[in-house]
Amino acid sequence: MTIRLRLAAHTLRLPRRAQHTLARAQHTLASLPARVRIYELGARDGLQNEQRIVDAATKIELIHRLARMGASSVETTSFVSARAVPQMADCEAVMAGVEQREGTDYPVLVLNLKGFERAKAAGARSIAVMAVPSVTFARKNNNCTPAETVERAATVAAAANAAGMRVRGYVSCALGCPFEGAMEPAAVADLAEGLQAAGCHEVCLADTIGTGAAPHPALLLPLPPASASPPLPSASPPGTWRRMGGRSTAAPLPRRHAREHARPPARGASSRPFRPARGALP
Repeated sequence: MTIRLRLAAHTLRLPRRAQHTLARAQHTLASLPARVRIYELGARDGLQNEQRIVDAATKIELIHRLARMGASSVETTSFVSARAVPQMADCEAVMAGVEQREGTDYPVLVLNLKGFERAKAAGARSIAVMAVPSVTFARKNNNCTPAETVERAATVAAAANAAGMRVRGYVSCALGCPFEGAMEPAAVADLAEGLQAAGCHEVCLADTIGTGAAPHPALLLPLPPASASPPLPSASPPGTWRRMGGRSTAAPLPRRHAREHARPPARGASSRPFRPARGALP
């Protein structure tokens, strides 16, 4: 049995196997979210693991181009230890050089109050904080336990909210850890709820090491549960998906009404996951 597919002026006869492939493709297209908001991480997350130091002028030009591309948010830099993350040692210079476009958000990553105060002094208007479900990753990157990452995030979020800043919360390694492997969805949900309670305006489930092959993210996208009070603004929390081995790009597509946040890799930026050797706290 065959079906006919009319494409432009041609009529194609498709064998049964091709029919199934076409049906799956049509189902995927029908389930795409109606709107995708791009939160671009290339200037910070894409560069932080590069061994060759990129000068501030090049970073600033990259940020300007990403903003002109149409990204609604361009995460600009991070205020962390220059010894642990040398690529971000010029964070103040980068912030001073960026010409912020109206309608584009330029958040920065901070891990503690010291980093927050530096970011505030540099003119940051929104920040991102993080919590980690992996014991090993939290110890190596934040010098603390997973529970303490939420406590620190809460302290920073309170200060940011008091200063009138928006706060985005990351659950890093939500889909897997370079040291411990897969993370328990319940542990991810607990951290997401903790970030919500801490005053984050949105909570992102971050695919830190590029393990987000479908249908793995479907286990997490409904979290935190609808019973959370107050609920998060979107029906499903946003996600950050890395393209590693061609896998994760399609991971969030089945969520029809989800407000997804995709991170298209900036050309030339590192696709390697950040695997910390020591604490990044300033």
